[in-house]
Amino acid sequence: DPCGKRSHASAVVMGRMRVGIVLTLSLTVVSALDWVYDERVAAANTKESRLTVEKEHVYQHQLRQCKSRMRAQVDAMTHKRSKWMTGHVQCLLRENAPVHRQEEVLHWICSPEGANSTCKGIKPGGAHFYPNTTSDHLQWAMTSYHERHRDEFHNSYRSCWFGGIAYLVPAPVNVLYIASSPWETDGAGLLALSGEYPINLQQVFRIPSGGSASFHFTGLDAKYDRKAETAFKAMARSSDPSTAVIEVEVSYDFDGDGVHDRTEKSYPMKVEQSSEFHAVVASFRTNQAAGSPFQDFEKGSVWLRILNTGAADLEVLEAGERTPSHVQIPYFPY
Repeated sequence: DPCGKRSHASAVVMGRMRVGIVLTLSLTVVSALDWVYDERVAAANTKESRLTVEKEHVYQHQLRQCKSRMRAQVDAMTHKRSKWMTGHVQCLLRENAPVHRQEEVLHWICSPEGANSTCKGIKPGGAHFYPNTTSDHLQWAMTSYHERHRDEFHNSYRSCWFGGIAYLVPAPVNVLYIASSPWETDGAGLLALSGEYPINLQQVFRIPSGGSASFHFTGLDAKYDRKAETAFKAMARSSDPSTAVIEVEVSYDFDGDGVHDRTEKSYPMKVEQSSEFHAVVASFRTNQAAGSPFQDFEKGSVWLRILNTGAADLEVLEAGERTPSHVQIPYFPY
C-alpha cells in the first residue's frame, strides 16, 4: 500500500529525527554540564588558591609574632631589657634640627674619633648615597647606629639621642623627659615622651632651699612591667658654697581620676657647689612606697616632684643637648 509505505517511511524519518534531536539535546546537556563542572572546578580552585594565600599570610604573621616573642624572651634573659624594646622601634631625625648640629652628629657617628661606625652606605657609590643631603645621610647613619647598639643599653634614649636631635617612634612609654619648667606654665612643668618636645631646650630652672618643682604627664595607657622599677636622672648643680640636697617623689594616678594611687620617694642626694652640671641619679625606697601596688594605666597620669631639702639653691637642666633629664617608670605599651 503506497500510503502505508509512505506512512512507514515517514515514521522512520520522524523516528530518526527524534533520535537526532534527543542526541543533540543530550550533547547540549552534557556540554552544559561540562561547562558547569568546569566553572565549579575553576571557582573551587580559585577559592582554594585564595584560602591558600590567606593561610600563608596568617602563617607568616604568626611566624613573625613567634620570632618576636622568642627574640624578646632571649633578650629578657640575656640583656634584661624592659619589654618596650621587643617591638620594632625607629630612630628618627627631628625636622627642626639645625644643620650644623646634623653635621656634627654625622661626623661623630662616622669618624674614628667618634662612634667609628661603618658609613659605606652613604659614601659615593654607596647604596644610600642618594639623596645626597646631610639630613638623608644622617637619618641613615642614626638608624644604622641605633639598630647596632640598642641592645647594649637598658634605657631607650642612649642609642637614639644624639644631643637631642633624634627621637624614637613609637615613643617608649617608660621614659618621660622634663620638657618645660614649672615657671613656664601655671605651676606644673610638663613631662613628655620622646619626640614630643622641641630640641635645644636645656633651660635651667632654679629650686630655692626648701622649695620644690613639679612636672606631670597625663593620658597614659600602658601595662605594668614587673621586671622594671622607677628611676630618675637629671643634670644639676649648686652655685652656693652650701650644699643642695635633691629628693625626688614620683606619684602614679593609674585611672586618671586625679588621685595619687601610689607615691615613691628617693633617698636624699647631695649636690655640691660647681660651675658645671653633673648627673644626679636617684635610688628609690620602693619598699617604703605609699599607696596601692602598681597597676596598669588607663588614661592615667605620672607626677614628678623634685625637692631641695638642702641649704643652697639648686639648678636643674631640662632635657636638652647635653643629657636627657628624665624619669623612668616600670611600664610598656599595650
